[in-house]
Parts: sequence; structure tokens; C-alpha cells
Amino acid sequence: MYRVAVEAMLGINLRDGALHIDPCIPRGWPGYEVVFAPPGVHYRIEVVNPDGVSRGVVRIELDGNPVTGDVPILRDGAAHTVRVTLA
Repeated sequence: MYRVAVEAMLGINLRDGALHIDPCIPRGWPGYEVVFAPPGVHYRIEVVNPDGVSRGVVRIELDGNPVTGDVPILRDGAAHTVRVTLA
């Protein structure tokens, strides 16, 4: 059940070895944070919703750098930050 909620509502799942992020959340949510920590890496995923929308990813950043498409899984033993902006 937990996995269904994460994948459907929070919109985070693995696709071809990368993180696919496409949230569908209530408009009243200002955002949320999720920790994804498979062996060898640690991701803090922050989704921000400044416009109060349900869905619509306009920007994804990995450690402050723009990402186009899915977020690569970097098994480098480091901690990474993913920021997703909805609008």
C-alpha cells in the first residue's frame, strides 16, 4: 500500500534505472519532502508547489543543476538533493 501511495500520489518511481518524478498532489499542499536511499546513495527529494497546482513539473534540479527528463541514480556514496518545482 505504501508503494502505491508513493508512486501514484507523490509521483516518484524508478524507471529504467532513474527516478521519474511526476507528482499529483492536492492543490493546498505547499510541497513535501521524501528521502530515497537505495544502497550506495542518498537522495533528499523536495517538491515545491508555489502556485498551488495539483500537477505540472516545470523544473527539476539535481544538486542545483537543471535536469531534463528523469533524475539519474548516482551510486557514488554521496548525498544528493533533488528539487522539483510545480506550476
